[in-house]
Amino acid sequence: PLANLITFAPPTAKINGASYNFGAIQSVTNITNGLQLVQAFGGSTVTAQITFNADGVMHYEVTDWNGFAPTETDVSAPSDSTEHFFGFGEKFNSLDQAGNKVHMMTSDIGGDKNDFSYKSSPWFLSSRGYGFHLDSTAESYFDMRNSATDRYTIQNLLGKLAFNVVPGPKLTDALSRYTA
Repeated sequence: PLANLITFAPPTAKINGASYNFGAIQSVTNITNGLQLVQAFGGSTVTAQITFNADGVMHYEVTDWNGFAPTETDVSAPSDSTEHFFGFGEKFNSLDQAGNKVHMMTSDIGGDKNDFSYKSSPWFLSSRGYGFHLDSTAESYFDMRNSATDRYTIQNLLGKLAFNVVPGPKLTDALSRYTA
């Protein structure tokens, strides 16, 4: 009831240069504040958790890679030209990052900063009434309909997949929940 419906595509992970999609859910177990999922992955399984720890904020995290050692993880969601994206920390190119590929890496260079920043944050607010936070301090990319006009893709250059979806329905609600 706090935000619009967000449909994520199955996540992917890169292992030894090959990309693997997360497959069907094999089992679901109730845990404190959420669910534990066993999902098909690369001919085996991985274990993930979906928890709701604070005021409707959904946290998704792969907790057991079952021996896999990914070097990158990606998550995507459909998006159309009416959706706008704000956040990402200090940026010098534009307030709305729709149509851009945002590089998340702390950098302190002189002169024209463009997409570089020493105050970066892997977080955005969507004009559809929710926020998304990549739970990672690693270098990452947020492709906000730059490569494909029908979706955004978050690429984490670390073998971890964890993120938070922060409900609105208003942008100020999502921002308040995120900062809390």
